[in-house]
Amino acid sequence: MKRFWLEGCALVLALAFVPATFWWQKQSAKHFVQTHATVTTKPLDIFEWRGVGALNVKNYNQTLTTLANENYRTVFVSFDTHAEAQNPQAYETRVDNFGAVLAAHHMQVGLVAGDPSWTGKAQQPAIANVLTFVQTYNKQSGHRIASVEFDIEPYTAGTPAKQTAEGLADAAKYVSAAEHLGANVKIGFTAPFWLTQNTGGAKDFAQAVSALPGGFVTLMDYRLQTSGANGSVALAQPFFTLANAAHVELLVGLDTTKAAAGTTFFGTNNFTLRLAQYTIDQAEKGQASYAGQSVNDVQNFTRLH
Repeated sequence: MKRFWLEGCALVLALAFVPATFWWQKQSAKHFVQTHATVTTKPLDIFEWRGVGALNVKNYNQTLTTLANENYRTVFVSFDTHAEAQNPQAYETRVDNFGAVLAAHHMQVGLVAGDPSWTGKAQQPAIANVLTFVQTYNKQSGHRIASVEFDIEPYTAGTPAKQTAEGLADAAKYVSAAEHLGANVKIGFTAPFWLTQNTGGAKDFAQAVSALPGGFVTLMDYRLQTSGANGSVALAQPFFTLANAAHVELLVGLDTTKAAAGTTFFGTNNFTLRLAQYTIDQAEKGQASYAGQSVNDVQNFTRLH
């Protein structure tokens, strides 16, 4: 009888210990985020969709100070095809001025470009135009473009998952077949987490990206919650498996824009975003392909502060 009583007490204590452990882990994570400016072991990227022509550089300095303090290292500014075509030299100057401001904060400029139609052969000249601009710019500018990211998203035009994966793979193959930009320029693509619903297509896409200079994928893992079966950590796992096998760098993407509830940090605060970044970083830092996280976008990021 005594033995059963002792075993029962042990079971009760064990069951009580589990939630207490989770509570302590949560409190420890919150304390770390509250007391550290940098909460990730890998650097962070962020998208800037307004383009260099629309930015007030003087008003941008405080934002960049905040970003730099929180371990953001690359700002991907939207490539303005129209402005570049109208006056290439003036556009290069604006990009260079933006690069100088970033450099003062120990950050670097990247370009992001894309359109849902860019998976077709007819749109390959548009991709080539971006690559040509970067090549020309880096040969004569004092502030190099460090990365190019193609945000094509064919599914926004109604393309199904299988065709999305195949189209992104074709676009990546085209970029890899084009003239390389040099070892110091990284090239990547954005991809939705549900792309792994078509495993074969997602595998082909990951392998195509692996042929790019410093190939990387930003996984649009847009969830407010990090835990659970529908949380960002669990949803990223199939893509980490593919990225690890293809030797492709993988960044976990988080959204701050106004979007569907549960997919974005819009309307929350910077602490909530940073706590999620810390949680993701702790969960994924052991993955061979894990290269950091990427936030969409600067304008809405500032509203969290």
